[in-house]
Amino acid sequence: TAGTGVRIYTSTSTNFRFKVIPINTDKYSLIIEWLELDGSDASTSTQLVTGNNQTSSDYATLLRNCIIHNERKRMVQSTTKEIRVQNSIFYKCGASSTATIPVYLRCGYAGGRFYNNTMHYLTSSTSNGYAYLRFFFATQNTSETRIINNLATKVFLPNSSSIKEYGFYAGAAKTPYSDTDRYKNNASEDTSSIDIMLEGTVGSSACITGVSPDNLYVSTTVGSEDLRLKDNTEILGAGNDEGNSNNVDIDIRGYDRDNADHWDIGAYQYVRGGDPLGVGASFVMF
Repeated sequence: TAGTGVRIYTSTSTNFRFKVIPINTDKYSLIIEWLELDGSDASTSTQLVTGNNQTSSDYATLLRNCIIHNERKRMVQSTTKEIRVQNSIFYKCGASSTATIPVYLRCGYAGGRFYNNTMHYLTSSTSNGYAYLRFFFATQNTSETRIINNLATKVFLPNSSSIKEYGFYAGAAKTPYSDTDRYKNNASEDTSSIDIMLEGTVGSSACITGVSPDNLYVSTTVGSEDLRLKDNTEILGAGNDEGNSNNVDIDIRGYDRDNADHWDIGAYQYVRGGDPLGVGASFVMF
């Protein structure tokens, strides 16, 4: 949760920005992990992490096990290059932008994928603003796309008659991904975030809609968010086992999902009886 690890934030009207530049073309030669990136609601003009400065489309940065929150415009953007994002939490994004796009990724070149992430509270304060749960840029090669085990809750749009909510889709045409091997086991409150990508019916059994934040999380109180999962929610055990490549099995507090019978959806793996790792769990693997 926020405030329990290494925190990077700004106290000015212009927020910080990571421009990720890997050292070579080996996939994930640059890894950003175990950080809290706090945008402090500071700026509407930029994004906290950008991958577009990578010098080749063969490069791909890995962002994992991070908490990113309180950003007014965009949290992660990589539309001409790739960032793989996994086991991370994104919450409280959007304020005055006409379109809130918290994660804006290409996911078309090799290496760009999106696994086991939790997204909560996306908003736009304008009457004509949109909120994109996750907008994936006009994908060049959908065979590389993987959007699996992600949880999205609470999209707050103040004028429902004139604004729209979008889910996972590719490009301006909102072309759906109907391949359920590449898009599956995601969960959301609103059916639109699932149906747009699955054409309403294709593979819908692999996803869950109608989930409620109050039933899912320990706390959704603004400023005291605790997005760990509670017991007896419909997404426990509903994730797909994605193996252990690049530590995709390690949840946001350092717990190995393979120690459980089934993977959960989102950044946390619920463990009955409490956290078996204790304080400082993130560093056990090192």
